[in-house]
Amino acid sequence: MKFYKIMTVLLLMLSFFKFGETAMARQPNSEVATPALWQASKPGATSQLYLFGTFHLLPDHLQWVRGPIAKALHRSPRLVFELTPNDIQGAKAQQYMASKGILPDGQSLQSMLDAPTYAGVVKTLSPLGLPEPAINHMRPWFAATLSMVGQVKKLGLEGSNGADHILQGNVYSKGKTLIGLETTAQQVELFAGLDDATQVELVKQSLDPADMDPKRINAMLAAWKSGDDTALETEMLAELKGYPKLYDRLLKDRNTQWLPKLIAYSQQPQNTFVAVGAGHLVGPDGLVALLRANGYTVVKLQPVISQPKVMK
Repeated sequence: MKFYKIMTVLLLMLSFFKFGETAMARQPNSEVATPALWQASKPGATSQLYLFGTFHLLPDHLQWVRGPIAKALHRSPRLVFELTPNDIQGAKAQQYMASKGILPDGQSLQSMLDAPTYAGVVKTLSPLGLPEPAINHMRPWFAATLSMVGQVKKLGLEGSNGADHILQGNVYSKGKTLIGLETTAQQVELFAGLDDATQVELVKQSLDPADMDPKRINAMLAAWKSGDDTALETEMLAELKGYPKLYDRLLKDRNTQWLPKLIAYSQQPQNTFVAVGAGHLVGPDGLVALLRANGYTVVKLQPVISQPKVMK
C-alpha cells in the first residue's frame, strides 16, 4: 500500500507537522499569490464565515495577505484553526508527542527495521541534528514523518512560512480570539494509531527518492497560489480517495466533526475567519460543499470569477 505520496500531501495540510519550529529570517516578499477565499452565510444572518485553505509549509517569498484576505481578517475578531499555537507548542503537546513518538524502554527502532532501512533513517535524520541514540528510540511513524519533513524542506518549504503560522503571528492575531478545532493529540493519533507493519512501510517509503516528486509538490503549490480549487482537489485528494478508509479518517470524518462547530460560530454576531488545510475545503466532502448542503450561500471571494457578459 503506497502511503508516501498521501503523507506528502498531509505534510502541507496538518498543523502538527510544524511542531517545534521557530520563526526564521524571512526574505522580502516577491511573488503575489491569490489563494482561494470563501464567504459563507445564511439569508438574514448578521455575521459572515470566511473560509481559507492553508498550506502548513510554504516558501518564504510569497505575498498573499492582501486584498479580500486582508479585509476578511480585519473584519473578523475570531480566528479558527485546526490547532492554536498553545495546542502545538504547549507543555502538554510536547509530553503527548513524546509519549506517542518515542518507543518504551527496552524497544528500539533498529530492532523493527532491517539493517539497510535503519542505516538509511540514521543517514537521513542525522543532518537534522538528531543523534543516533535519539533516532533509535523513535516510533516508526515519527521517524518517517521527520524524514519526509526534512525532504520537503529541501524544496524550500518551511513551517515557519506556513499560512496558519503567519496568521497566528501577532501582526494578524493581536486582539483576536484564537480557537482550535482539534487538539495535537487528535492529529498525532491519526498516524500513531497505525499498526506497526504500516508504520514500518512508511519508513521504507520515506527513504525512496523515487517517491518524492518535486513536480507534484510544485503543482499543488501552484494550484494553491492561484486559488484553483479544481486543481487542488485533483492534486491533493485524487490519490487519497483510492484508499477509502484513510480518506474517511484523515479528511471526511474530520470535516463532519468540524461542521457543527463552524455552524455554531456562524450563528454568533461576530465574523469568523476559518483557516484549515486546503484539502478540507474542496471536493464533494469539503467544508464548502457541506455548508452549502446545510443551506448556506457560499461565495468565492478570491480569485474573482469573471462573469460572462450579457449580450444586449
